[in-house]
Amino acid sequence: MKYRCILSVLLFSTFLLEAQNVYQKIKLSKAINTRQNEYHPVPNKDGSLLYFVGMDRTSQFGTKIDFTKTRNYGGEDIWVSERINGIYTDAIPLKDLNDNNHQAVTAFYNNSLLVYGIYEEAYKVDASGTGAGLYNGDIFFYHLDNKQLEHLGQPVNDIFFESDAFISDDGQVLLFVTDKEPIEGGYHQKAWAYNESFWGNTDIWLSEKIDDYWSQPINLGVSINTAFSERTPCLSEDKQRLYFSSNGHGGYGEHDVFMSKRLDDNSWTSWSTPINMGSGINGEFNDWGFKLYDNELKAVLASESKLPYKVNSQLSGNGGVREHNLRNGYRVEGKQSGSFDYNCRTDIYYVDMVNSSPVLVIEDMLFDFDKYSIRAENYHLIDRLVEIIKDNKQYSKISIIGHTDNVGTQNYNLELSKKRAKSIYNMLLKKGVNSENLKFDGKGESFPLFDNNWDNNRHKNRRVEIIFN
Repeated sequence: MKYRCILSVLLFSTFLLEAQNVYQKIKLSKAINTRQNEYHPVPNKDGSLLYFVGMDRTSQFGTKIDFTKTRNYGGEDIWVSERINGIYTDAIPLKDLNDNNHQAVTAFYNNSLLVYGIYEEAYKVDASGTGAGLYNGDIFFYHLDNKQLEHLGQPVNDIFFESDAFISDDGQVLLFVTDKEPIEGGYHQKAWAYNESFWGNTDIWLSEKIDDYWSQPINLGVSINTAFSERTPCLSEDKQRLYFSSNGHGGYGEHDVFMSKRLDDNSWTSWSTPINMGSGINGEFNDWGFKLYDNELKAVLASESKLPYKVNSQLSGNGGVREHNLRNGYRVEGKQSGSFDYNCRTDIYYVDMVNSSPVLVIEDMLFDFDKYSIRAENYHLIDRLVEIIKDNKQYSKISIIGHTDNVGTQNYNLELSKKRAKSIYNMLLKKGVNSENLKFDGKGESFPLFDNNWDNNRHKNRRVEIIFN
């Protein structure tokens, strides 16, 4: 599929619409990304929490599991990281939700998570070819306040594979992905080899909330769905823009992220020709799981990158074994077969939706009030910032810019902002960041993010910005 997509760009580039804005992405630190695979990033509304799926993260950050004594974790588990002073901290697993099967988080709504997974509440399907009824993937709400799992039931869930659910801000529209009744290309079940992937022919569907029930789902139509795989829908707050990934619309690699505009407020099947989000977001392999947050000023997504070594993966039918050094002896149920070169790893990235040069904001709590020395308890956050800089070598120049509120004189605030920027600059040098890649400056109170009319706004204006060029 990768080569088909690249060929389509070369031959039909005039038909590939790209976003006018130049979006760029930054790989997040090792608090999120490890040597394993991380994907399905799901921020809460302001991004202070980031939920995601970790594949086989059983030895990360003191959570090593002895599988001879416990079965609390499977291959895919849900993790969460808290953002402190603008930096995400070491992720921890959601122990009450994870089990020895596969779970994935896909959306956050009203202190609940939308997840899909294989639980006993899911509908059974004869997926093995042996006559045995197996649990298929279904969509659930997981309520964080009481830790209860709620199966969405029919008509959203059925015997097919449902996943990648997303719910609108008002809770009235549910988008999800399923391999049932594709609008083009015929039925190709998810997890069976098709089009050089295991995502089959999946389409994006929609259901609306009517009283306490979900309506009969509808397919979003041929403008969105193709004969290949559409995944991970994300709807803007005003319900006018749909972001999703597809390997059927052409592009830079396999799954690319696209955006389409809704053309009729009274229809969910009338959409503009999807626009590719550009080479700053999409690459040679799979890019997916795009999610907006913080008033749609920021986004996250999962992207594959090539490993520095080659791994051969084998899939054989009837309970065969897929073997490579990232997933040792992972058993595959059913009639799946194929042979692929597994040479990618998936990581989670941040996208600045406003600035063409991405900006990370370090919040004021890194320092004491009216001081410029970094608090000792925040040194570990600088370690995470160092990881981000070193893991994003495509940016050769990093600017550290200090800002203050308007309390005090302009000259005093200008000097304080420079000293705070220099403190971070000096700490980065001590941690091994090349001085040729760094510069620092202070802007004082000249560029507030918000009006300095009350304490909370002034707090947000006291910051240091890390700008990647």
